[in-house]
Amino acid sequence: MIGSENDVFALDQPVRVIDRLQVRPGRCQEVIALFDQIYRPLAEQRGLEWVDCWIAPPFEREQTGAELVIHWQYPSLGALWAARGVEDTDSRLVHFWRDRLAPLLISRTRQLGRSGPLQAIPPSGPAPALPASYRGTRNILFLRPDGTVPASEQPSWLDALQRLAGTEGIRACDAGFNAGSYTGRDGEITVDLLLEDGAAVPDRMILASLPGPAVIDEVVAPALPIAWGHEPRALTDGVKRTILLKVRDDASPEEIATLEQALIEWAQQLPEMACWSLSRVAATTGSVPWSHCYEQEFTVASAVLGSYLNHPFHWAVVDRYFHPEAHQQAADRFFHSVRAAAKSLLVPILGGD
Repeated sequence: MIGSENDVFALDQPVRVIDRLQVRPGRCQEVIALFDQIYRPLAEQRGLEWVDCWIAPPFEREQTGAELVIHWQYPSLGALWAARGVEDTDSRLVHFWRDRLAPLLISRTRQLGRSGPLQAIPPSGPAPALPASYRGTRNILFLRPDGTVPASEQPSWLDALQRLAGTEGIRACDAGFNAGSYTGRDGEITVDLLLEDGAAVPDRMILASLPGPAVIDEVVAPALPIAWGHEPRALTDGVKRTILLKVRDDASPEEIATLEQALIEWAQQLPEMACWSLSRVAATTGSVPWSHCYEQEFTVASAVLGSYLNHPFHWAVVDRYFHPEAHQQAADRFFHSVRAAAKSLLVPILGGD
C-alpha cells in the first residue's frame, strides 16, 4: 500500500500515466513514429518519462485497427505539478494531439494512477446542503489598484470596501487582497457583493470610496448555486478561493454535467474545506465568457497548496477535465484568486441567515 501516516499522499512516489489509443487500420507504425519523433522529446523536457509500449495485436493489419498502450511516469507528484505549467500552455502539445494524432485514431483515453493502492482516504468534506435561496443578487469584482499597495496600507483599502454595506443597494460587501504567488492576477482585490434585487453594481461609487486609484478588471455574477455545502469549521488561518472556468465552446450537455458532478464530489473530500459553492455564471464583463464559478473556503491557507493540490481525487480525477492532453477535457480556460478570510462569507448568504 502506497503512502504512510506521515505522507498520506505519497509525494515522492511515481505517478503512472497510461495512454490507450485505438488506432485506425494500417496506421499503427505511423502513430508510433509520431510519438518517437515529436512527443517523447517534449515529454522528456518536462520530466514525463517513457516506460513501455504495447501493441495488440503485436503486428500491423491493413483492414483492422490495433490498440496501442503507452506507459509513462512522472517520478513524483511534485514532478507532475511542476510539468503542469508547461503542459497547460505549450501549443505544440495541443497541435500534436489535435492535428497530428487525432486523424490517425478512432479514440483515446489517458488515465493517471499509482502502481499500488493508496491507503484509504475517506471523504471528510462538507456534503451538499439544502438548495440555496437568498434575496438579492451576487457579484464578484476583481479590482486592481494602480500600483502595489504596501501591506501596511491594505487594511485601509479593505475597511473602505466593507463600509460600503448598506449604501446604494449593497446589502453586504467583503474583500481581500489576493495572497501569495498562487493567484490569477497578482495585486488584485477580490470583492464579494450582495446587492438588493434590481440594483446595479455602483462601480463609480466603489472606486471613489478607495484610498487610491484603481480599476475594475471584471465583474462576474454567479447564479444560484447548482450545489453547495458547509461544515461548522472555524477559519483559523482561513482563505476564500474563487475559481472561474469556461467550458469548451463545443462541450456537450453531458460533458458539462459530468464536469459539474466531479467538482461537487471533489468538494466533499477534504477536512480543511469549510464551505464550497458551485454556480453557473449569469453574467460577466471580462474578455472571457466564464461559464462556472467554483468557490471554496478553507480552514487553513496551507491546504490550497497541500492537501487540495496533492489529493489523488484532484490529480487522478478532476484534473482530466481541465488538462489539454486529457481525453475528457471539458474546460479550456481557468482563473482563480485566493484571499484571506477570517470568517465564512458564503454561509450567511447561501444559508439564508
